[in-house]
Amino acid sequence: MKNEEKNYELTVIFPLTLKEKEKAREELKKEIEKVAKIEKETDWGEKKLAYPIKKNERGHFYFYELKANPEKIKTLEEWLKLNENILRYLIVLKV
Repeated sequence: MKNEEKNYELTVIFPLTLKEKEKAREELKKEIEKVAKIEKETDWGEKKLAYPIKKNERGHFYFYELKANPEKIKTLEEWLKLNENILRYLIVLKV
């Protein structure tokens, strides 16, 4: 029961100024697939941010529904923290 996979939602914001957005998104996807199964992937497109983040007023949003082991999600979160191409991310456990 301890190692049971759970459902998660991940939202990631890339800056619009990112030149190789598609390459960065593929890198993100590869990293996710190392630790989780992607159930659904949605491109939410370009949106205005509620407040500037790292001098960016707008960002490109991607949404993922994942199935993963809770210990492995921590590994993904560490990678997301260190990735300079990502403005913000949010991982939520679906109940």
